[in-house]
Amino acid sequence: MADKQNVPQYITAYGLEKEQYDIVKKALKSLKADYMLRDPDALVEEDLIGFNSTVLIINSEKLSDEGRVMLFEFYKELCGQFDETVVWLGKIPLPTELKKGFKYYESFDDMIDELKYILFNARKRRSRSVGFCKVLTYGIQILSLIRNKPGIKTSKIIEKTELPQRTVQRYIKSLQVAGEHIEYDYKLKGWKLSFGKSILFGDYFNEQK
Repeated sequence: MADKQNVPQYITAYGLEKEQYDIVKKALKSLKADYMLRDPDALVEEDLIGFNSTVLIINSEKLSDEGRVMLFEFYKELCGQFDETVVWLGKIPLPTELKKGFKYYESFDDMIDELKYILFNARKRRSRSVGFCKVLTYGIQILSLIRNKPGIKTSKIIEKTELPQRTVQRYIKSLQVAGEHIEYDYKLKGWKLSFGKSILFGDYFNEQK
């Protein structure tokens, strides 16, 4: 169950000329990073919010009015809580709420000198987010095992998650600190939820319905 592969990081470039696309491609090669550049000919406006991207490079002047509204509304709802780097090109102004979250350049040429820097830092930013997501995922996996199999042994959790013993124990301790009533049952010789209910899984909320 443990993740042993790097998560691919995608670059989505929308509305660029072929020469501009080739410059982005060349910059990626020079960084020798595990980036994948999406085929621009296969992209539609909905893909800008539908695909998972580490970097979005958008020529705003190639977007339709509907496409701009869709993009603005999507990112406004996120209230700045997104980890992809969005590069906004063109003279079409950004809403005030998005000026801090987007990188803005009036033209592709204005961005060229900073392109490698943007790509490098976007990768670091996404890597931190991926690391956090992995921690969250493992925590939920362990909690799910304890919730569904009261009395589950540490060795079984290790087998299911493929995590070291100390790491499993650290996750259990973190879940306890987060408010989960996890305890070691000496009769069952394994882990269980004290009341058979989980806070994070919403069991207590379901009782109140």
